[in-house]
Amino acid sequence: MKRLIALIATAATLSIIAGILVAGPYSFAAYAHAATLPPRAQYGQVSNLPLLLNPGYENGFHAPTGEGELSVANDWHPFYDNLPPMRRPEFQRESTTTGRARVRTGESAQKLFTTFSPHDGGIYQEVHQVTPGAWYTFSAWGYQWSSTEHNPDVSKQDGKCSLLVGINPWGDANPLARTTVWGKEALQVYNVWTALDVTAQAWSPKIVVALRQRCEWGPHHNDGYLDDAQLQLAALTPDCPACPPAVPCACPTCPVEPATCPSLDQIRDMIRDEIDNILIDLAPGPPSDRSSL
Repeated sequence: MKRLIALIATAATLSIIAGILVAGPYSFAAYAHAATLPPRAQYGQVSNLPLLLNPGYENGFHAPTGEGELSVANDWHPFYDNLPPMRRPEFQRESTTTGRARVRTGESAQKLFTTFSPHDGGIYQEVHQVTPGAWYTFSAWGYQWSSTEHNPDVSKQDGKCSLLVGINPWGDANPLARTTVWGKEALQVYNVWTALDVTAQAWSPKIVVALRQRCEWGPHHNDGYLDDAQLQLAALTPDCPACPPAVPCACPTCPVEPATCPSLDQIRDMIRDEIDNILIDLAPGPPSDRSSL
């Protein structure tokens, strides 16, 4: 009986895994294609350096859905996780004359916040005409205030907030996709402007850069401020080689290569083989008779 229960549990686990891969939040099929990495680009091979649009958030704001609480800098787009317990943050223009005047340079910065709720979101921009195989560094500055109290200069009983920036080397316009490469997070760093950066290798003619704040708990105030984004060619180092298309790369900033993942057909075959083995084990008679099933 114990063996039967174990075999049934194994089959159920495999079925759950298959279901997640097929119908999970990100379709496994979308990442199970083969890819060929172009030759590693050197500076002389990069014809032009792609520039960010509105990197300092000085060129106006817009509400992409017409909702005033979703006001983002022009040329940027909001993203967020709205699955409970996370809540969609509000997006606003922060200026030197409004709000807390939390602007690092110029007259504007991007603000996002929630009250009494956790959130995970930010803004992103698609950057076209990059050189596949070249390495890029994306950087920005962030500021956090998270507190149960109202003193804007003190974060007390915070929401465990973090700031980070990322690059999606494939150009996926969903920054929360698992192929996005995130830099080191500034975890629970409050009431000071913090430099953030990430370096990754472009795997397509388009990349997506993103600035993100994640707050795990919901005190009264969970506020984030973003300013002074920049994209530039990265200085390559010997310990961060180009990633081969079918071999996992040791460099932590390399994307996870989809070609290393099994295809859906391979997963189905694995599950089918495991089910066949279970049926053989459950069949009556000596082992010599079971192989004919």
